[in-house]
Amino acid sequence: MKEDVKARRERGPSHPLPAKVDGAAGGTGAALRLLVVVDGFYPSLGGAGRQARLLCRAFAEAGHEVRVLAPWLDETRPLRETMDGVPLERIRYPKIHLLGAMVLCLRFAWKLLRERGRYDAVHVHMAENLAAITGLLRPWLGASVTVKVSGASEFEGGILDPVLRTRPLHRLMNRWIQRADSIQCISRFTHESLIDAGYPASRLRRIPNAVDLSRFRTERRPRDGVVRVAYVGRLRHVKGVGVLVDAWHALAARGGARLVIAGD
Repeated sequence: MKEDVKARRERGPSHPLPAKVDGAAGGTGAALRLLVVVDGFYPSLGGAGRQARLLCRAFAEAGHEVRVLAPWLDETRPLRETMDGVPLERIRYPKIHLLGAMVLCLRFAWKLLRERGRYDAVHVHMAENLAAITGLLRPWLGASVTVKVSGASEFEGGILDPVLRTRPLHRLMNRWIQRADSIQCISRFTHESLIDAGYPASRLRRIPNAVDLSRFRTERRPRDGVVRVAYVGRLRHVKGVGVLVDAWHALAARGGARLVIAGD
């Protein structure tokens, strides 16, 4: 059954991966106009940047119109380019502490307002400054807004840091981000942290990070009978490495398995 864009706007997005639209193989539904905002380097090797790029590619391949907006952090890259067939625009701002952040937020806000009505949905990766501005302007955008909590800077020095989140600026940012239609939680820990920070449960969506299965292949059991599992990433509580280690003790007792941890 087809669903018109207005209905999707009112409901808000509930899943990060799109179905194919009419005209694509096996597709149904209407094409959406999507703005993906990345509050950091894009492209990047970090988790948030890689996830945003994966979703942009998936949305575009499904037949949706996708654009990416990010700050101009790496001045060796152009202000505008096309990546994976998706137009990318970077916002110029002065690299001056505090002043730079203010100029970036103002230019981002002006762009959102100037292009209001152009998009059906806005998906902001990383709940930081640009997410707060998007939440503040939500009533005037004519689009549903989803903010994804990436779990890195938000928990350590950001809006969900238990020590900092009660400060006036962080409280204001949290209040603005709560105005989004949906908040994407990539883990149970993120969901519980948002509840503890006062976010309404009705707007939280438990959606884990997407995985491109085409990048992996299932191998047969090694000849030596040892199954090797690797963790690569930051060694922080939010990553759940302690949970992995605790679970591994039970598995290792059975034998035939080896865990390798690489990170800092």
